Amino acid sequence: MIEQLKDMDADLKEFICKKLFEERIGIKNEIINESIMDGFDEQNVLNGLDIFLYNELISIPMVPNPVLNKDILINDSKFHELKSKGYL
Repeated sequence: MIEQLKDMDADLKEFICKKLFEERIGIKNEIINESIMDGFDEQNVLNGLDIFLYNELISIPMVPNPVLNKDILINDSKFHELKSKGYL
């Protein structure tokens, strides 16, 4: 899956990274809605989030946590690891 991450559309990858790791948005529907408003195709964003999931940049909690109010958990250490290797 690392190959899919490397081959991912650069603009989409940058958009998802910004939403997750800079803006700290952990709600899937919010990311999708903002991506559509920015002109990205919904299916491409869903595929991108799947690639991020498979590369352990994000995870999906088994049980929703009402305190966090998020359905995506962000893995900062994996982000820094993959970014330092030039994949992001």
